[in-house]
Amino acid sequence: MMDFGCHRIEVLVNLLGPVAEVSGLVGNTLFPREVEDTATVGFRFRNRTMGLLAVSISVREPCDSLDLYGSEGSIHVPVLNQGTLRLIRGGEERREDHPPHANLHQPLVEDFASSVRHGRPPEVAGEMGLEVQRLIEAAYRVEGDGFRR
Repeated sequence: MMDFGCHRIEVLVNLLGPVAEVSGLVGNTLFPREVEDTATVGFRFRNRTMGLLAVSISVREPCDSLDLYGSEGSIHVPVLNQGTLRLIRGGEERREDHPPHANLHQPLVEDFASSVRHGRPPEVAGEMGLEVQRLIEAAYRVEGDGFRR
């Protein structure tokens, strides 16, 4: 979760809003070590939307996709860091391509430097990182019959 799952939680929060409840399972399915190699976390967002995040470093076939299903249609991103998405609504499909920067981190660093120079908040503020960390800790916490926030 802490390696790459945290970035996917940020995507979910950016798209779906604040989280009301977290439930999760973390464990070691392949590698016997102190940190998990697999995690599944369920989210109930304040707007009653639900989401599921599954991350694992113990699978042979890599997968970094996003699928959102709603009452009006769906959004599908086959590989998050490649920038291609499909939008389906009313039986019609539209494809969009948003090629990523050659260095995925450079735009973030440039925005942060610009925010310091111009006295404005950065696009990705520290509050988001703190919220993501809080959600991960909630997924790790065992209370009663499961993980709850």
